Amino acid sequence: MKPKEIIEATFRFEKTHTVPYWIFIYTDVARRLDEYYGSPAWRDRMVNYFEAGHHIASGCKEDLPGGLVRDHFGCILRPGEFVLQLEQPALSKPSLDGYRWPDAEDLADWDALAESYRAAEDRYRLCGVCFGFFERASFMRGVEPVLMDMIEHPQFVHDLLDGYLELRLKAIDLIIDRLPVEGIFDGGDDCDQRGPMMGLERWREFIGCRLARSIEHVHARGLPVVAHMCGNVRPLMDDLLEMGLDALESLQPEAMDVYELKRKTAGRMALIGGLGTQSVLPQGTPEEVRAETERLLREMGRGGGYVIGPAKPLMEDVPTENAVAFIETVLNQ
Repeated sequence: MKPKEIIEATFRFEKTHTVPYWIFIYTDVARRLDEYYGSPAWRDRMVNYFEAGHHIASGCKEDLPGGLVRDHFGCILRPGEFVLQLEQPALSKPSLDGYRWPDAEDLADWDALAESYRAAEDRYRLCGVCFGFFERASFMRGVEPVLMDMIEHPQFVHDLLDGYLELRLKAIDLIIDRLPVEGIFDGGDDCDQRGPMMGLERWREFIGCRLARSIEHVHARGLPVVAHMCGNVRPLMDDLLEMGLDALESLQPEAMDVYELKRKTAGRMALIGGLGTQSVLPQGTPEEVRAETERLLREMGRGGGYVIGPAKPLMEDVPTENAVAFIETVLNQ
């Protein structure tokens, strides 16, 4: 079976000859692995099951002095190695007066993306819009201001998120119409490790209802939705299941019991991730990494619907021996 076919079977909760994986590795860790193995040849053993990314609206529109950039939404940002630091929000007050949303056509180099995705026809291809509803609102207003806006200016937040929803749906249609994809990559980092940052009721009021509309829209176009959501998403699971979300990616075990999540979602939602990048990978022994990886393969993989992976990329704090223990256990299952 091709990698794409294995993922399709996994998402149908069918048993496959191997539990597929989705592993991101930071450059420094990959370089150390090259040294450990004596060459980069180990990379050829890794199967690329996915071609995926939140590629739409992921770049900058304008370079500014001092290493700053302006994005398509008018936010001024300072790029970092892994994160973007907000220097100036697009909206200085809770008002959309005079604001113009970008055109969905301008959010990506569609021809280049199409060529890239066509070259990955054996993989399961996902594409989505960069930043979920809360993330985008946080960049446009700032995290603390938008959280306060939810209390003091709720109608503004509804208007802001409705505008973003309309733009996202247009961009999703362009993805489906122009790119050869198997599904839409959606979601957003709405939760910290305690739960939704704005509280469950406000998540439902401002975020969940619009995520549900996005999922409904994609399903009407005949494709599944895979959502990236960090933190403790356990309080959202009933909502996500009701929405019909097809697959959930990240699964931070430090924030929730991923095995309990598997029991709750079995046969209804596929799960991706689950190995702790704050705990066992950086802090455990190789034996502990190997044991937890084997448990994930055994228990989470039972009944299909599971893709193993780290909850976050393998970062610089992961010892080489632990990275090897994880990779070899996955490859030799």
